[in-house]
Amino acid sequence: MRIILLCGGAGKRLWPLSGDARSKLFLQLLPDGQGGRCSMLQRIWRQLRKTGMAEFACLAVVRDQETLLRRQLGDGLPVIVEPERRDTFPSVALSAAYLHSVLGAGREEVVCILPADTYTEDAFFRHVRHLEKTLTDTGAELALIGVKPSFPSGEYGYLVPAAGSGNTGSGNKPELVAIQSFVEKPDETRAKLLIGQHALWNCGVFAFRLGLMLEWLEKRDLPRDYAELSRRFSELPNTSFDYELAERSKSMVALVYEGMWKDLGTWQSLTGEMDRAVIGQGVVSEDARNVHVINELDIPVYVIGLSDVIVAISDEGILVADKRMSGKIKEMI
Repeated sequence: MRIILLCGGAGKRLWPLSGDARSKLFLQLLPDGQGGRCSMLQRIWRQLRKTGMAEFACLAVVRDQETLLRRQLGDGLPVIVEPERRDTFPSVALSAAYLHSVLGAGREEVVCILPADTYTEDAFFRHVRHLEKTLTDTGAELALIGVKPSFPSGEYGYLVPAAGSGNTGSGNKPELVAIQSFVEKPDETRAKLLIGQHALWNCGVFAFRLGLMLEWLEKRDLPRDYAELSRRFSELPNTSFDYELAERSKSMVALVYEGMWKDLGTWQSLTGEMDRAVIGQGVVSEDARNVHVINELDIPVYVIGLSDVIVAISDEGILVADKRMSGKIKEMI
């Protein structure tokens, strides 16, 4: 099974450190387990290496951030270079052309799409490994991983299972359900109703046979050659893989994952995984609670008497926000 690690997304809810010039994947704010700090990208690549899956993985990244990717992971890696920043479907289509025309992958080979901002534990990758067998056993077009929700969140999409589907799993075989539909980021009230229907969080992990994407390109008279498709990249629909292909699939199944999985897409979620309150020049008073300061500039920052606040500073600007409301910065900028 081939792994495509999607390294796109500007992550504008983590402004001013993350944006078009540097996405959230490259922010070295997470503990690396050795007293230092690593990025989301470095963390998941280390997990793929630990589980023996890195040798089957390619990385898809926009051209403007290829240098940054190689600086963090090193040279000699198979990198799929997107000419411009677009949504996930063009990235997956270009990756399919790369596997077919550059690496010589056959139409029956299974491809797994894995977002590089996946923040989870090593056990999650045992489910990823099981996706290939799941496709073979079920004959489904798509096999996904759905995370069992721990609370009703409006930050995630949901996978709604078909009525009466599912098994309990056994031994090393995880629970499997047939998927009926997708729901994109509902409000909290609807999220509670979906959880009552045993819906799962959509973590963006999809597996399919390579021929599925090649057939899509053929039907639209688009090239299956990587270099040629790269030149015609703008002709691909600028939409998500979920919308263009997954939601129109004839048959989908999902493996249920019940362990830790998070989307570190806001300052509130990201700071919850950091092991220090201040990075860079900053001082937080003793009466302040749950405050994080991330300062990339050579100027001092003092925070006094505040609680539940993120202060983030770069040469792009300054953010001072209640952590619970910090995601609104995407709309404001």
